[in-house]
Amino acid sequence: MESASVATATSEPTKPIEQGEQTEAAPGETWAPQPKPLRTYTPRSRAANSGKGAEEPYYGGLSDKSNTDFNEAAKRLFDIEQTCMQASRIAVKSAQEQLTKLTELVHSQEAELHDKDTQILVLRDSNAGLTEELRIKAHELEEERRVRESQQQELMEAKDGLEKLDKEVKSTQGQLTKLTQPIHSQEAKLHNKNILIQRLQLVNTLYRENMERSDAALKSYLDSPLCAGPSTAFGADDAATKQIEELKRELEIERVQRTALTLYIMQSKAKEEKQLKEFKEEIVKLYEELAAKEMQMRTAAPQQSELPLFEHEETDFPETTTDTSAAAIMQRLEAPSWNEVEIYVATSSKRCREQLQENEKQLQEQRVKRLKESEGFQEQFQSIRKKDLMAEMEKAEAAFDERAHKEESELQAKQRLEEIKLMEEAKRSREKLLQEWFEEQKNVRKEKEQSTVEEASECATCFNVLNDQNRAILSPCGHARICLVCARKIFKSSRRFCPFCREKICKKPTLLPKLIT
Repeated sequence: MESASVATATSEPTKPIEQGEQTEAAPGETWAPQPKPLRTYTPRSRAANSGKGAEEPYYGGLSDKSNTDFNEAAKRLFDIEQTCMQASRIAVKSAQEQLTKLTELVHSQEAELHDKDTQILVLRDSNAGLTEELRIKAHELEEERRVRESQQQELMEAKDGLEKLDKEVKSTQGQLTKLTQPIHSQEAKLHNKNILIQRLQLVNTLYRENMERSDAALKSYLDSPLCAGPSTAFGADDAATKQIEELKRELEIERVQRTALTLYIMQSKAKEEKQLKEFKEEIVKLYEELAAKEMQMRTAAPQQSELPLFEHEETDFPETTTDTSAAAIMQRLEAPSWNEVEIYVATSSKRCREQLQENEKQLQEQRVKRLKESEGFQEQFQSIRKKDLMAEMEKAEAAFDERAHKEESELQAKQRLEEIKLMEEAKRSREKLLQEWFEEQKNVRKEKEQSTVEEASECATCFNVLNDQNRAILSPCGHARICLVCARKIFKSSRRFCPFCREKICKKPTLLPKLIT
């Protein structure tokens, strides 16, 4: 490509560019200062040059042919320089495009990294919130665990209290059984006495029947004709007297029996009164002991003691028809004693019934209280069981949360490793791209150096071959297309101008330093 550009530059005629003019930049290219053209010097005669104001030739003593050759060489060098500048512009443009692409890639990667950093920050914030929530839950669980422990301790204490109360109830039940034994014995005695009273009532009924029979016999005798008028026959009087005597004897026997019965009844009544007094005293003592123990008992369920209730059967004594009879008189005399006995038995049985009913009411109230307390304990036990189930559920939830936290931490660790790998890959790709760009730049520089060496391999003035040992560099323009001998000649002359750009040479020309590879 460079040889073709050189050939085109040499084939087309070029116009010399005057000093101070500027070339227009091609579309899409940046403007760069063009090198100043060389001045063409025409040969003059010595006569013309001998006058005042005559200028000396640039390279003194050059012929017309050499001057034309020099101009052609200068044109060639100018064309070569233009081609080199165009090539350098193209290379710079390509390098700029590559740099823009690289910068775009770098910016895109940086944007991706920034997005990833924002995602990481968001994840960290979410993790911080989750950790705070977990801490709060752990604190709440600890408080609930403490409350449950306290409740369990209270339950244990309540269970111990219930066991103690059960023991006390059992002991009180045993004591009640011991106390109820004499009551049952007294009830048996009362039952036996009731049986005796019933037997006495039966005897009394039999006695009444006999008295009624005797009364009927007396009535029949009094109504008979024997008792109405004088007896006509001796035998009839004897029979009547005999019957009267027999009746009298029977009446005396009955009276004796009745007196014996009354005495027996009085004795039995006295005994019953004594026994009832003793029984009352024993019952009072028993009820006092029961009241004291019932006050001590808080929660117990005693067995319902069902005491038999005595029923009083009233006996209706039939009234006799004849008030004049001896049986009616005896009945009237003995009626108050029987009534007193019946009233005493009825009142004693009523009192016993009332006391037993009161005791049953008290026992029923105690049972209701104990049932209520047992229901309250059952509700507490059910609530504790519910709390235990809730604790188990919370433990399962805590285990699930721990597993989820572990999985989240593992995923976060994996994500971090992936991010680190991506960062490393991005760094590697960036370094590779930079290395490739630097290598391309080095290659471009090497190509430029090779092209300049190939193009400017001859001196512009003497056309000698240029090497590292005789190539000179002019300052400040930096042109190196001339040998050291010619450069020093120009520096020693009165016009110290660069033959290529027409800038003034400030320093003494020196050899071009070798390139560092």
